[in-house]
Amino acid sequence: MLRLTLLRLPFFALTIAVSSVLIFLASEVLPVNVGRNMLGMFAPQQAVDALNHQLGTDLPLVERYGRWIGKAVSGDLGNSTSQHLPVGPLILRRAGNSAVLALAGLSLILPFALVLGTIAGLTAGRAPDRVISLISLILTSTPEFVVGVLLLLVFAVHWRILPGSSALIGAASPLSVPSKLVLPAVTLALVDIGYIARMMRTSMIEVMASPYIRAARLRGYSATRIVFVHALRNALVTPVTVIMMHVNWLIGGIVVIEAIYAYPGLGQLMLSAAAAKDVPVLEAGALLFALVAAITQLLADLLQAWLQPRLRSAAA
Repeated sequence: MLRLTLLRLPFFALTIAVSSVLIFLASEVLPVNVGRNMLGMFAPQQAVDALNHQLGTDLPLVERYGRWIGKAVSGDLGNSTSQHLPVGPLILRRAGNSAVLALAGLSLILPFALVLGTIAGLTAGRAPDRVISLISLILTSTPEFVVGVLLLLVFAVHWRILPGSSALIGAASPLSVPSKLVLPAVTLALVDIGYIARMMRTSMIEVMASPYIRAARLRGYSATRIVFVHALRNALVTPVTVIMMHVNWLIGGIVVIEAIYAYPGLGQLMLSAAAAKDVPVLEAGALLFALVAAITQLLADLLQAWLQPRLRSAAA
């Protein structure tokens, strides 16, 4: 496993390096005059030019990238041009809120999706499989904003048992008001449960039809041992990989869910930064997404190797 990790690290570093270049070039495409954006449209041009010179935005492209990535590595991500706050703490606080929501969603997704997918795979073609497949198809094909609005109407408006808004006061943690996490987490889970369950069903059907499972049956092993000892570990390879690849979306791509419930996460921050043309926040957020994506890809490779020992042997 250590050898495999060392083999993957150069690709990890290359991914981050290429991503940083692409993010910086993409920000250069935005028609934003940073000085004008900060001082306002009525500020004199001399003041705008002076501020751009002070910020270094009038330097050549390569030099600007070198200064930006050098500061980013040291932890200095600049200041938000719309909120006039340091970008680093702002991004980390919002990312922490999104991570809490993502973990709450995963705590619902993993048990339900994997159990339902396993049951469907073991009963392929029979009534349980058809019911689970129908529910999974409905959940997968329903947009998250529809699920969110329906849950909001039922639990917050009609029954009034849960808060309809997940907005927090100041720098409060989502864990300080757990009830505000329920509806966003359930919405997030329902969107993904159907997809992961279908992946688990397909994987389980393939594994149960494999030669080594037939050999285990011929040896007289019990159905419980065949499923939990021989089949389940191999059937988890594809769903676990998909789940790991979804972590980046769970943390940063849930803009719609955060917008519905006014949840102060990273997705909502990026949306407001895009509307305000806040380049430092957009660059820092995109760089964080790239870092999370690279880390989850690395973890997915390591989990695959752990679940399938032959991958470790190939890397050795």
